[in-house]
Amino acid sequence: MKNSKPLIILASNDLNFQENIAALMGGHAKFKYLDKNSFKNMDMFLRVNHSNLLVFDDSIIDKAHLSKILSIKAAIKMNPVPVVFLMSTAMVKIAEKMFEDLNVHKIFLEKPARTQEIKEWSMQFLKINEDVNKKTSGNEDIDYSHENEFKNISIDIIKHNLEYDFDVYIRLNERKFVKYIKKETSSKSKEMLAKKLENKQGLTCVYVKKDEYRAFLNKSIDDKNDFLRKEKDNMKKSKKLLSVTSEIMSDIYFNEVEEELFVEGKNTVNETLNYIGKGNGKEKVTAITLLEMLNEFDPTLYKHTMGMAIYSSLILKKMGLDKRRGIPYKLNMAALMCDISLKNINESILKEILSGNKKWLEEDQMVEYRNHPAKSVELIEHLSVVDDDILQMVYQHHERMDGSGFPAKLSKNRIHPLAGILSLADEFCFQVFKTEYKPEPKDPKVVLNRLSWDSNLGFDKGYVKALRSYFVSEEEEKEENSKVG
Repeated sequence: MKNSKPLIILASNDLNFQENIAALMGGHAKFKYLDKNSFKNMDMFLRVNHSNLLVFDDSIIDKAHLSKILSIKAAIKMNPVPVVFLMSTAMVKIAEKMFEDLNVHKIFLEKPARTQEIKEWSMQFLKINEDVNKKTSGNEDIDYSHENEFKNISIDIIKHNLEYDFDVYIRLNERKFVKYIKKETSSKSKEMLAKKLENKQGLTCVYVKKDEYRAFLNKSIDDKNDFLRKEKDNMKKSKKLLSVTSEIMSDIYFNEVEEELFVEGKNTVNETLNYIGKGNGKEKVTAITLLEMLNEFDPTLYKHTMGMAIYSSLILKKMGLDKRRGIPYKLNMAALMCDISLKNINESILKEILSGNKKWLEEDQMVEYRNHPAKSVELIEHLSVVDDDILQMVYQHHERMDGSGFPAKLSKNRIHPLAGILSLADEFCFQVFKTEYKPEPKDPKVVLNRLSWDSNLGFDKGYVKALRSYFVSEEEEKEENSKVG
């Protein structure tokens, strides 16, 4: 029986583009089309049509909104299919970071892309899929169970927990999973196979049977509970974290800030912590757990996030934005979560960063560090206590007004306005906090004076002025201006 042609989904709002691609590849594939009106049903569209390739043109979405990009990612993750992305230059920079861990073959082509180039990549991806299907035909380790019986997990889990007792699968399509690592395999072989998956095949996630994984998690939770019961105070996680936070806050530098204002900033942060800690939902507990893990990994880093939250609140108040509903919570939540992924970074890299010695990092180490905003988004995007504003702030908290920041080198009005507050608070706390890595911090006035006149640093002048007003009185400001005049 002759094999049927592969199916390509063309997602575009440009009818000419759809017609040109269909005409160019008409002899090699059949096509179905997804336009702006059916975009919201992309997940169902991919699931029902069992496609072999997705060609995605960003004309289908109005703007580079993070929520829309994440929805595309979620749809493809649920229905793995190779993707050829056609995007504007600005969109490519964002999408490459956001889709970095997407476990499919993908390429990002900047517009305007030649139709021949699109065809070449499409044919290459279709050939890869065909070869994989041929190699796995007749394989006794193929499981045809429904996808609902499987769960995708990060490959890091099987790299760092070699005593797991579940089989590990690679997903070929909606109904085909290949067993790659058997649970009875030795720890050494598990480690070797996991590295092979990551390094040679470029995979970042794998699949496991839900019932086996659930049993593994229950055992892990029991082990963790045993450990917690041995702790001296036996506190609940949220109460313990709030206690630690209170101690940290009392140690944060505020000598020249009016105590009443500083306490107000602390209270706003505490309200945020109380909110995410008091719920019974599993997701809210996860948010507290992430913060607890950050504190356990490096108290200095946790202290830094607390300082960011407090000083961000003070800037917000000075700008007159603190009374807007939901804004203080969103800003504080973003401050608390923006560095959450640094708990997974190599300790030697983190030490150089916190010591102010970024220039000593190797190129690959700097790349790992600059990826942390995107990694933080991935850790929190499933939480009900975060929304699109928070995700954008977390992703953009190292961007600069002049486009010199990272990870996407965004500039001016492409940066979320509150992300600019986080960016400034981050730099300020890094410079003025006394830590074990920096026993001699800089004077706040000196730091703020430089931030106010050095345009090469890329911070919003209005935010700098707002923060500086807490440390430099009006009389001092007038005196300095008279000297300059």
